[in-house]
Amino acid sequence: MAKRTYDQPTCGLATALDLLGERWTLLIVRELMPGPKRYSDLATALPGLGTNLLAERLKHLEQHAIAERRILPPPAASTVYELTDLGRELEPVLLHLAQWGARFRTEPCAATLKPEHIMFELFAAFDSAASAGVDELYHYRVECHEVLVHVASGAIRAGSGLGRRPDVTVSTDTATFLEVLRGRVGLTQAISASMVTIEGPADAAERAFSLFRR
Repeated sequence: MAKRTYDQPTCGLATALDLLGERWTLLIVRELMPGPKRYSDLATALPGLGTNLLAERLKHLEQHAIAERRILPPPAASTVYELTDLGRELEPVLLHLAQWGARFRTEPCAATLKPEHIMFELFAAFDSAASAGVDELYHYRVECHEVLVHVASGAIRAGSGLGRRPDVTVSTDTATFLEVLRGRVGLTQAISASMVTIEGPADAAERAFSLFRR
């Protein structure tokens, strides 16, 4: 089957869509943003995507140096997929697109919000005005998933690969995360009830939620 194209080689947007516009491609990139994943991890995270099509999309991303395969050292010794430096350049694009699209979505709930999507939930609610003067790295452990978010100069981006220690680490479950993020449960209350565990200064922990509350 011939590859579909917009056939507008002088337009950067059309070229980007030729590379990334096929169904599921950007969602695979989304899944790889927090860090490397095995093929089986991607298949589980994207249940509507058939295995043959997943393999095809991954091969496409590899061919264009957007993602790559590598083998983890022992004892894991498994093959994982991860974004290249070129692929990571897509992070701010996808986060901005997620923020734009949030106005059209249905309200997420704990039953439907996957922990690996927490980064996009945070970005959609980010209050840049309230973050003036803040330069902090927030580490969220939501169930078995981990997300790093860096806030600096009134902007937010994925915090992986910064080479610095998180200013605060928040550990909780999906339902509690959403309740605290929406202000329905106070952070102090959640900590007292052992619903949230904090590693780091209390003021940084409060900002890890208040900067993303609208």
